[in-house]
Amino acid sequence: MSLTEHLGELRYRIIRSALAIALGAVVIMVFYDQVLDFLVEPYRSLCARKDPAFCSSDDLFTLDPVEGFSTRLRVATYGGVVIALPVVMWQIWRFIVPALEGREKRYAIPFVLTSVTLFLLGGAIAYSPSSKRSSSSSHGPVTTSGRCSRSRSTSDSSS
Repeated sequence: MSLTEHLGELRYRIIRSALAIALGAVVIMVFYDQVLDFLVEPYRSLCARKDPAFCSSDDLFTLDPVEGFSTRLRVATYGGVVIALPVVMWQIWRFIVPALEGREKRYAIPFVLTSVTLFLLGGAIAYSPSSKRSSSSSHGPVTTSGRCSRSRSTSDSSS
């Protein structure tokens, strides 16, 4: 394959990936309210479990006149990337696979499957609420001055 043929193939794969991302973004934009509820649910459950002073409200605030619209676009774009990720990864794979030898292909497939599985498992663990997680640090309780009470007592005794 010549350089121009490689570039043509790359262009073809990039256009397909961009169209898949755009289509995914449109789908997310259509279901924006449901997606936003899904994304905000961990925050709302945290506010329900904590002291009322911890969260002033479980609603989101907009501080800029266009922030609501830009948030919509950001959520739709990132959601589109997430939805289109299988297509994008397939396009990358189809672009790279002609250069791989048989032995390299044999190692690539388990690596990709393991990576995707571990990524999904990590995302599920990060999203799931856990009562074992604590909000206090390992350095002891924090006082209103922002310093740890343990470090304050050691600094007071040394002076």
